[in-house]
Amino acid sequence: MVDQKARIHPARHGLPHAACVLGLCLLTACINSGKESDDSGDGDTGQAGSNRSAVADVLLVLDTSSSMAGALGETGVQASALIDALGLAPAADVQLALTTTTADDQRGDGLDPGEGGLLIAAPIDVGSPDAATTLREQVLCKTAFWPSDTPRTNSGEITDCSGPPSDEVITQEYLDCVCGFDQWKSTSEGSGIEEHLESALMALCRSVDAPPAACSEPTSIFSSTSDTRNDSWLRPDSTVHVVIVTDEGDSSRRIPQTGQGSDEATAYLEAFAQFDQDIVVSVIGPLYDPDSDAQPRCLSGAGFGGYLVDRFFDAVTQTDGLYRFIVEETQDGGCTAAAFTDHYAALAQRIRGE
Repeated sequence: MVDQKARIHPARHGLPHAACVLGLCLLTACINSGKESDDSGDGDTGQAGSNRSAVADVLLVLDTSSSMAGALGETGVQASALIDALGLAPAADVQLALTTTTADDQRGDGLDPGEGGLLIAAPIDVGSPDAATTLREQVLCKTAFWPSDTPRTNSGEITDCSGPPSDEVITQEYLDCVCGFDQWKSTSEGSGIEEHLESALMALCRSVDAPPAACSEPTSIFSSTSDTRNDSWLRPDSTVHVVIVTDEGDSSRRIPQTGQGSDEATAYLEAFAQFDQDIVVSVIGPLYDPDSDAQPRCLSGAGFGGYLVDRFFDAVTQTDGLYRFIVEETQDGGCTAAAFTDHYAALAQRIRGE
């Protein structure tokens, strides 16, 4: 489902460095933060997954560059809200797994969790009593890269980190509480070449007993690492929801970087079609209007071509997913983290097929 509130081109296939401290630019971060583009209601173009399985396997593909610390911090801090939203349906059968946008072995010494589609940790059963705690720990302690300027208050140890930090700023003390002293420092910054769609494909390839031909393309890392598997995530009767959280465009290797087709996700949609499951792509990404923008808005660093974001729009549109902005513009021309009170509910509703 493509929502016109996010200014998605109805026939086509967002960012920014979130300048938020907690950056509420999280998983639900931009599920409903776009601006009205017309009077066409919510812009639904599909049937909200009416024929999809009630069993959902959700893959969070998280951008772990340093600019995403605020967004991933909010994803972890608000873990209970996401888990609660996903579990609203009495018969909900949903599990979550995490990987990153780093599609290769960065150090060349074997895949680390999150690289090449390898999961960060074991999948999370949304119905389990400790689901929120587990998700919080996986995001904050094992996934997000915390830059050296992560604040330390020197105001004493935090002993209760079951909810958001009291001052809405993720500090070293808060991370010590969630992860154990300095354990959050063990994560590495992700690749500067974010391959969201390639990473999602690699995660799928590592999760099936008989990987399809798309997994073994010459440019893929899969052939040399096929013995590294994602166990217990992908279930044969599930709908797969790939949820990308990023402030960058997609640079996946199977898409031409210039010329015809460089703005389309065709190569990955065709690869996804080789799996038995229905696969839905949703994105929380750059602030970008494909009708009028040459590149995303609200960038704090170097800009990049809008065609890298067009690929997201293509994947979202063709799979009946959701796209939301990770930041939004203010009336005075500035930029701020998107307001996402209803974001978790919107994404969870889509995942539940309602």
